[in-house]
Amino acid sequence: MLEIGTGTGWFPLLCKKKDCLRRLEISPQLIETARQLGQNYGIEVNIQQSYIEDTSIGKMKYDIIIAQPVFEHVKRWERGLQNVYDTLKSNGLLLFNASNKYSLRSPEFNFPLYGWLPDICRYRVRQLGEGRNVMDWGIDYNQFTHIQLRHFFKNLGFSAVYDWIDSLEPDKIPPEAPVTVFSVKARPLAEIIKKTSSKSGLIRELILCFFSNTNFICIK
Repeated sequence: MLEIGTGTGWFPLLCKKKDCLRRLEISPQLIETARQLGQNYGIEVNIQQSYIEDTSIGKMKYDIIIAQPVFEHVKRWERGLQNVYDTLKSNGLLLFNASNKYSLRSPEFNFPLYGWLPDICRYRVRQLGEGRNVMDWGIDYNQFTHIQLRHFFKNLGFSAVYDWIDSLEPDKIPPEAPVTVFSVKARPLAEIIKKTSSKSGLIRELILCFFSNTNFICIK
């Protein structure tokens, strides 16, 4: 496996015993945090500091690639995803998560309709709120939509591209799962989304349009 954007390193710790994961991260501060976290559990975590769009990661090498959430912070995201596709083996799997441009509330920054703003305006808002250095800390250079990414993944050559509604399985959600939206528990809400989206393509696209993140499972 290859993980792009290791962050604080919790996932590599879970994989370390089988040594089945390679890790890429651009932030030296997060790499150091991951190493300290590993030391707390007696595990040495090796993380390569590099950019996915510039790094040679080989051809047809990995069974699984995890990028959650990271590509909103990759300047040349098209080149980065091309690298991802090239390094996956045949039938390899990409787990992808990134911010959604038209989400009503962005996980990137607490500002009304943040993702809706033109890039230059978003950058200015972030600099006003967090200082000019935010541009060097991996700001969200990009904001994606489901339609945009779906087309891009298919054009790359993935044989199957599934969004989160495609992979939604209400029967596998425990009935006691916690409250989610408008006091509706997770399982009934999932059933409503699955049923309504299957009946109307327009409703499906509206749900995807305003959801908080873009989530995809892609198979090469």
